[in-house]
Amino acid sequence: MPKAQIFTDWVADRLAVQDLPALLNYRAAPYGAEAHPTEEHFLPLFVAWGAAMGEKPVRYSPPFTYGSLAMDAYLWSGD
Repeated sequence: MPKAQIFTDWVADRLAVQDLPALLNYRAAPYGAEAHPTEEHFLPLFVAWGAAMGEKPVRYSPPFTYGSLAMDAYLWSGD
């Protein structure tokens, strides 16, 4: 779980400052390649972010599943 927490916190930090170059290179982030060895579960984040048109997201971070699977979700409310 510590590795997963480090990566999910990195994603949240990068989203908060809208650091697109870093997020596009997420596999270079701490534990990024381990967290997402393939792209299919990470790419929808970019679709949602693009649809938000510059809004900053609110992070929902439920408990880890099986001790190491993060299920973070982001909400762009438009408020």
